[in-house]
Amino acid sequence: MKAALGILGLGPAGRAMAPYVEAHPHVRLAAVCDVRPEALAAYAAQPDLARYASLDALCAARDIDAIFVATPTWLHAEHVTAALNAGKHVIVEKPMAVSRPQSQAMLAASDRAKRTLVVGHSQSFEPGMQIMRAVIASGKLGRLRAINGLNYTDWMFRPRLAAEFDRAQGGGTVYRQAAHQIDMVRYLAGGAVPRTVRATIGDWDRERPGDGAFSTFMQFVDGASASLFYSGYDHLPGTDLTCGISETGRRASYEYATARKQLRAGPTEVAGAAKYASTSRQAELIKTGEFPAFFGLMIASCERGDVRLVPEGVQVSADWIQCTIGIDGLPQGRTPVLDELADAIAGQPVTHDARWGAANLDVCLAMIASSEARAEVTLPLQADRPIVVSGAIAGRVEEALAGMG
Repeated sequence: MKAALGILGLGPAGRAMAPYVEAHPHVRLAAVCDVRPEALAAYAAQPDLARYASLDALCAARDIDAIFVATPTWLHAEHVTAALNAGKHVIVEKPMAVSRPQSQAMLAASDRAKRTLVVGHSQSFEPGMQIMRAVIASGKLGRLRAINGLNYTDWMFRPRLAAEFDRAQGGGTVYRQAAHQIDMVRYLAGGAVPRTVRATIGDWDRERPGDGAFSTFMQFVDGASASLFYSGYDHLPGTDLTCGISETGRRASYEYATARKQLRAGPTEVAGAAKYASTSRQAELIKTGEFPAFFGLMIASCERGDVRLVPEGVQVSADWIQCTIGIDGLPQGRTPVLDELADAIAGQPVTHDARWGAANLDVCLAMIASSEARAEVTLPLQADRPIVVSGAIAGRVEEALAGMG
C-alpha cells in the first residue's frame, strides 16, 4: 500500500513536488493544505484529494502518513514540530530552520515522536552526486583531499518575496544556496562535518540588498578541504562553466541578464529599496531535465584522480585512465526525496534526516559568524553520518571502475 502524503504550502516548491508524488510507486498524494483559497481551488478537479485550510486540520487527518512542509523557512520549525507531534513523518524544504535552537528542537521532536524528518530537496539527492560519492568511497582514487565549487547565478534577481532576502527569516544566498553546496560537500566527504570555516559574505547591490554572494574555505579533521564561491548577481552565467546545463539538468536558453530584464519588464511592487515581481517564473526553474543537475561546477580531488559531472554523467579522471559513468535510468529531481521518505516509513535508515539537516545548518551559521567576525570559526566535533547509496548506483560504479588498480 502506498504511503499517503499531504503537501503543506502550495508555493513553487509545493506545486513542484505534486507531480513527483503522483508518479511515485510507493507514495501517493492524499491532501494539500494552504491558507489561500485560490491555491486550494487549483486542485478542485481532483475529488479524491483532500483540501485543508489549516495545518491543524491536516495533522488531525488519520489517513495521512507524512507531510511535506513547503512553507517559508521561518515557519519550518513550528510546522515541522506540529506535524511530528501528530505522529507524521515529515519532509521539509532546505534549509531546515533559521537558527540552531530551532533545528535542535526539530531534531528532538523527531526523536521523541519516533518519526523521520527528511530534509530536502538538496543537490546530493541527485544521481550524479551519488555516483561521485560512490567513486570516492570505492577507494580506487585514494583518499579525498579537496573539493572545489563555483556557482554564478541570477538568484538575487529572480522574482522573490521580500522575506527571501531577509537573513533573519532564512533569506539570502547563504541560507538558501550555501545550504546546497554544503550538503554536496558533506555528502562527497562521507558525511563529515567541517572542523573549521572561514567565510566572507557579500551584499553588493543596493537595488537588491541581502546576502548575495559568499566565499568560504573549510577544513575537515582528516586534512581534506573545501573551497566554495557563489554569486547570485546575474553577471557571469554559471552555465558557461557547466557545458550549458542548468541546476535542473536542462539546456540553458541563453540571453544575457535575462533575470534583470524580466524583473524590470514585469509587474512590480516597491518594498523598501528593492523591487519584487511575481513568483510565476520560480516554478519553471524547478523542472527536471534529461542531463545531470549541475549546481555550478563541483570537482572532488582525490590522491589519484579527480571526479566531476559532465553532460553524459560523472567523469573520473584517474592516473592512467578516464571514464564516464552515466546517470541514465536513475531517479532524479524530487523522486529520490520520496524514495527516502518511503524507506523511512518502512523502517530503513536514510541519509538526509534531521541530524543531517541540522549539521548543514550549523555550517551555514558558522559562515555567517565567520563573516561577521572576520575570523575562522571552529565547529564542535561531530560523528560522521553514514551515506546510504543505492545498490543500483554502487553496482554501476563498481562495474565502471573494475579495471582500475
